[in-house]
Amino acid sequence: MLKLKTAPDAASGILDQYELGPYNLMILGEPSRWRGEIAAVFDSGIVQNVTTLAPCSVLVARQSLEKKGFFICTDGSSRSMQAVRRSAVLAHEMGEPITLFSVAPDQAGKLAAEEAVANAKALLKAMTIQVAETKTAVGDPAEEIVETGSLYQLIVVTDEGRSRLQRLLKGSLASDVVRRARTSVLDVR
Repeated sequence: MLKLKTAPDAASGILDQYELGPYNLMILGEPSRWRGEIAAVFDSGIVQNVTTLAPCSVLVARQSLEKKGFFICTDGSSRSMQAVRRSAVLAHEMGEPITLFSVAPDQAGKLAAEEAVANAKALLKAMTIQVAETKTAVGDPAEEIVETGSLYQLIVVTDEGRSRLQRLLKGSLASDVVRRARTSVLDVR
């Protein structure tokens, strides 16, 4: 459906359209620029505004169709496991292989990361969805996700459910991944 809309700015128009839906997914093209959380308070682009403020999941599409597979990240939380379930159904329907991934910030958290991936795999097995591969890493979560995920068609991350102010003060892993990735990213809410 094609609609012509007027709004104070493009991001506001896109977000206003959600209210008329409501929709469960917004798909946006790769941004021409992306600013850090602090700089974004004063000036940010359309994609960054929509990704930050959208009440639903957002897919930022980049040139990655030649790649294969969904790189689904989990931290083991219930919010993350719901994102695993929903994105795995999409991958399964598309016939894309699924790789489950979790990052521990340090060696002490490696066991929890391995457990998160094992639990996600068990969840998908109960749904009769096959997992092609599981991976864990130790290091900066955003960096590890972006680096390893760049080999896949789509990186799936879970939004932390933080407000814009909380993201400014605490940061946001999902926003960092969307900003830094070189492949398409689905920020699941």
